[in-house]
Amino acid sequence: MTRREFKRVFNVWFKILRLTHWEIYFDWDTEPENDIALASIAMEDDYDIAHLRLADGWKEWDEYTLNRVIIHELLHLHFRDYDELLDTAVRTLSADAKDLIRKQAHHEVEGLIDRLAHSFVDAHGFA
Repeated sequence: MTRREFKRVFNVWFKILRLTHWEIYFDWDTEPENDIALASIAMEDDYDIAHLRLADGWKEWDEYTLNRVIIHELLHLHFRDYDELLDTAVRTLSADAKDLIRKQAHHEVEGLIDRLAHSFVDAHGFA
């Protein structure tokens, strides 16, 4: 798969998920922060700007994986305000309590986003 082909699929989901007000930069030569992640999306402090990073091997993804990963990363953009709310809510807590709540919230959001991504891909006939 080429960068152009990746962007074509990306743009389909970008529109379906109603995220076209975002400015997305493709950091083709930068790996995700997490070593086991297939991709990551990092949001800037400036509103509605993000950077997408892909793990080595993205050019060999099958159609299902390609669509699922793109959807997964894009859904994170919809959760940005929730993440900000969580950060605000835990400010007054002890360091241990903050860490515990952030880890649990991260785990739950990742699970929800992953299930939603699978559902979108399945619903659009890639199952």
